Amino acid sequence: MNLVLMSQKVCTFAFDMKCQNTIIAPKECVERLLKSGLGFALFRLPKETAIHLILQTEGETRPLSRGEEEPRGFVLAPFQETALCPTLLIAPQVVAQGWEAIGMATRQLPRHRVCLANPVVRHTESRYKEFFRQSKEAIQRNEVEKIVAADKQTERGRYHLKGREAELFCKAVEGFPNSMVSLVYTPQSGRWMGITPEVLLKCENGIFHTMALAGTKKDEKTEWDQKNQMEHQTVVRYLEETFQQAGIPFTEGTRHTRRAGHLFHLCTEFSLTPTPAYHTSDLIRLIHPTPAVCGMPQEKALRLILSKEKCERNYYSGYLGPINMPEGTHIYVNLRCANIHRHKTLYYGGGGLNRFSELEKEQQEILHKTNVLKQLADD
Repeated sequence: MNLVLMSQKVCTFAFDMKCQNTIIAPKECVERLLKSGLGFALFRLPKETAIHLILQTEGETRPLSRGEEEPRGFVLAPFQETALCPTLLIAPQVVAQGWEAIGMATRQLPRHRVCLANPVVRHTESRYKEFFRQSKEAIQRNEVEKIVAADKQTERGRYHLKGREAELFCKAVEGFPNSMVSLVYTPQSGRWMGITPEVLLKCENGIFHTMALAGTKKDEKTEWDQKNQMEHQTVVRYLEETFQQAGIPFTEGTRHTRRAGHLFHLCTEFSLTPTPAYHTSDLIRLIHPTPAVCGMPQEKALRLILSKEKCERNYYSGYLGPINMPEGTHIYVNLRCANIHRHKTLYYGGGGLNRFSELEKEQQEILHKTNVLKQLADD
């Protein structure tokens, strides 16, 4: 089935035309998608109002080959790719924009039994305090300059999100206009909901853009402390050196404070001049994972995370978004996210550690980040 719905009023599709006069509520659209068992991505880009759907109706959602230069669809990638946790591509067999068009696109979806538990990825309990200690020791030995420590929280009661996906997605769209809001499902990855402010790579009018987004505070009036300024500058330096070594011309913006819901981050934006040597996928692989989710130097920080962190990140701190679609490429780092299972929801958060980091402050920062989705559930 190849179905393209690019307008709320003008549609081309194979369904009964009488549905054009039927208004279908967003909640019903989301429930139909979830019950179908088909791979899909429902998302709203920052500073936009339109809701987008990319839906695969035929065949299994496939792992994305590293050799593919210009894949097309919606990509969902883990922090670290493995055979059990691959980068996935949702084929754009159905593309719709706006709730009316999405309602028509989902009107006749089949209903399958959906397994909410992630069928391939094992979850172990986090040991954040221990990893914090190990990371600080590595920093003191000058093995790494910065490392990002992640944590996850398991909720089975009040903040378990099963059955509330549609409600919370709509609340997030309204409450976080400067973030990418997403609800993504594939049989391989399970259900993921997220609210992320961080661009990994986007392409508009032939120009690529990325950003250094690191450093966090809750109070806008509080001055940026040395720890957060140093954390941010590490990411800036990484991007500068990466583009210089690759021979990619770039323009660097001015550092500024960027709001994401109730949190504030330091942000420096970059514009890249395209070169024939680098396709979109090449640029993504070139910069991911940045020190904003990994550390510096990258290889040493990654080795320490994979061997010591004990918090399986899965698709948290990976990336997701439409790639090489007619409206462009909009790839975001998968932050402020939750993995929804049948009987529990896993909330993920993390923060950058350097020589100025203190355990209690870092734990509080992660709590603020994992509370982003939880506060929507409370409202």
